[in-house]
Amino acid sequence: MENVTVVLHTQKIEPVLKLLENSEATIQKKQQEVRITLKQAPNELLLKILLLYEDAKFYVDSEEFTPEFPGVLSGFMNCPNANCVTSQPREPVKPEFVVVRKSPPLLQCSYCGRYVPKEAITPELLTLKRFVPPW
Repeated sequence: MENVTVVLHTQKIEPVLKLLENSEATIQKKQQEVRITLKQAPNELLLKILLLYEDAKFYVDSEEFTPEFPGVLSGFMNCPNANCVTSQPREPVKPEFVVVRKSPPLLQCSYCGRYVPKEAITPELLTLKRFVPPW
């Protein structure tokens, strides 16, 4: 999507800044809200923002919309379970989560079965670390 504006009703924007590191974004702080304008906004980035900020509002050309969660999020974030097969450094398995509940978000790892509530979702989990095999 192009020219998406995200409105967050918070002053704590450090988590979203980590997600926007490689994005072209304009950030405006006002009294009780933060407006982020993205020139290019892949759906994956919008869903990550929605996982971190449940009350985020999204606008395209002044019309509000809400990104839809698919039933399964694949290659989207890391599993918080250190013993999960997707967390092992030499296992080239793409993390996969089933969306159990959309509001508030509750995800379940398809491999180890660990539930990930909204409180456990951090920018570090949403920054997917991929292992590239040496061959």
